Amino acid sequence: MKNFLRYINKNRIVTSVILITLIGTILRLQILHKTSLWYDEAYTALNVKQNWADMFKTIIQDKVHPPLYYILLKVWGILFGYSEVALRSLSLLFGITLIPLTYTVVKSIKNNLAGIYASILTAFSPFFITYSIEMRSYSMLCVEALISIYFFWKIWNSNNNLILIKSSINFRWLIFSCIILITTHYLSILLIFAYIVLLLYKLKGSKLRFNPTTILLGLIMIIVLITSLLHISSFRVIPKESTPTPWLHDARLIDIPRLGYTYLFGVDRQSLGELPVFQLGIPLEVNDAALIIILIMALLIGYSIFKKNDIATKYLLILLFAGLIPILILSFLGLNLLLERYLITLGLIHLLLCGVLLSNIKIKNGILLILIYIILALTIKWQFSNPPYEDFANKIIQNSPKYKKIVIENVFDYQVLKYYINKKVNNVFLLEDPQRSVKSWPLIDETNIIKSYDSTDYFISKL
Repeated sequence: MKNFLRYINKNRIVTSVILITLIGTILRLQILHKTSLWYDEAYTALNVKQNWADMFKTIIQDKVHPPLYYILLKVWGILFGYSEVALRSLSLLFGITLIPLTYTVVKSIKNNLAGIYASILTAFSPFFITYSIEMRSYSMLCVEALISIYFFWKIWNSNNNLILIKSSINFRWLIFSCIILITTHYLSILLIFAYIVLLLYKLKGSKLRFNPTTILLGLIMIIVLITSLLHISSFRVIPKESTPTPWLHDARLIDIPRLGYTYLFGVDRQSLGELPVFQLGIPLEVNDAALIIILIMALLIGYSIFKKNDIATKYLLILLFAGLIPILILSFLGLNLLLERYLITLGLIHLLLCGVLLSNIKIKNGILLILIYIILALTIKWQFSNPPYEDFANKIIQNSPKYKKIVIENVFDYQVLKYYINKKVNNVFLLEDPQRSVKSWPLIDETNIIKSYDSTDYFISKL
């Protein structure tokens, strides 16, 4: 026992990171099966349950989601099964990995204390908790983004540009991590754009010479970037009034501080409308809380830059705004990208910046602020707008023998219920919506779309 306590005392930092990771894991496991799948997750599950050829055919038809996450999830499903928990557990693994990795990266950028603060924010953030169990690529994308941020920092903090480009392994790893990013989510091009702009600024006037490996990786990245630009045009980023995707909305000025609030305190990720943010457990409106957070951050940024001349703060702030400013411009021009999950890599940078800012003030003040945050995060009012699809699916299975057809009104309900029914019922159909053509949607079989139903059918209205 004495040896164990001696080890704990000697390795306080390692012990702290392990404890933070353990708490973050428990918080994630608590909600792993708390809600049914929603449309995006059901789409993912149905896609990877297909054979390899059909899966890639669906990815090509879909246009807006690159293949890497689906490939990994398909392999994961082969190994561990295609149940809801099994498929969500891949995202859970990445979400847990994100916590100690956050410490490691921020430690390299700033110091141990900043790394501890940032890992606490990542572990306790309801936003990153809920996306850690989302059966989508977001938690995987965050891990990849952290790795790229680490290698970009190594380059940004280097003074020898010529050696850096000619022979540095950091530059090659940065290119490789960017390739992985873009093959996971096309909108990660926003972060890569920030890297390119900042690198061009840093390396201006340098005589650049590249070795063959760097040239090859660079060519691959250019091809992937061009591909991503072609696919981004397929994103449904037009104003809400003109799109069947109501979670997109026209940009507003209040959205800017609300983004900062959201990444700290979470959002109902399963809402099919404009995503409602989680309310604090204290009588304070979300917009007011968001503005308070912005004010506190502005004060800490001013102190860190003008008083401390902190390089880490400048680095993360530049990286954040280099990615955010183009998004704000496009969004206010009508191409709406201000959706929290689309910008999750910038949300991660936001948490890293918060950790660095807290490390610049007195330890007792930093600890006080982090304790206040933990209390607020743990007392947040979680919202789950998703219907209990699994229960509805069981009712359908029970009632199907009594009716000629099971007719579902809403396409989103249809896709999710199709996953849970899992071929146990063959007479399930989607009611045609004259205002929304879904015949070209991936995973929608036209033969299962009908125009009407009668009293012999079991009709399920929008859930």
